[in-house]
Amino acid sequence: VLSQMSIDYCRQGISTVWGSFEIKNSQLALKMTSYVGGKDFRNAFEATTCPAHLAEAKAEAEAEADKAMDLLEEMPLNFLNYHGRMDVDIVIQHLQRAVHIVDADLVVIDNLQFMTGATKADYDGARLELQERTVQQFREFATMFNVHVTLVVHPKKVDTALGLSAIYGSVRTCQEADNVIALNNFTEKELRNYPGLRGKELSQYRRIDVLKNRFTGNTGSVLFQWDNARYRCEELELTEYL
Repeated sequence: VLSQMSIDYCRQGISTVWGSFEIKNSQLALKMTSYVGGKDFRNAFEATTCPAHLAEAKAEAEAEADKAMDLLEEMPLNFLNYHGRMDVDIVIQHLQRAVHIVDADLVVIDNLQFMTGATKADYDGARLELQERTVQQFREFATMFNVHVTLVVHPKKVDTALGLSAIYGSVRTCQEADNVIALNNFTEKELRNYPGLRGKELSQYRRIDVLKNRFTGNTGSVLFQWDNARYRCEELELTEYL
């Protein structure tokens, strides 16, 4: 969802820098290429042979993928060349350079736990303190350079919809954030609120919940479904779920 949103921002001319610490840049770029082209191109780049009657279709898919990749390369989109655990001071130093070199407006960090090397066993100790200090450093960077930072934080395991309390280090993390947004699944119990979804495959549907909005205070939800044919998330109209 976030990578698709960042593509939409780039189309609006918003210079974006991605720091993907969990997924390799090559994998992320392939997903973004599919978003741009509106089709799943994962198989188009596989060096495999195919029957003669499918060769033309494969060649056409490769040509479409190349065109989508060219469009992606023209966008104001850059990637940090990091993967896995990384010192936040070094990350922020490179982000400061990105602000000056590519005039970055939006920074996406995915995600906090992978970047700091935190594990579940660490959250009661020094790692929790490190995470909170990291969030504070990104807050200071965003304020000093007038850049929007989107920081992905893996939630705690809960049996209900994700709320503010489900975020590790929730007090500091939520306090520093201007907006807090959660990605939630639907449960059978919630279907009574969305009669239009009854009888449908719930795994295709999600909602984006705005849990905090510092500037206006308005919160709410956006419902969407995954369109496998177009390889993108599509917002649902009110008539589709009410």
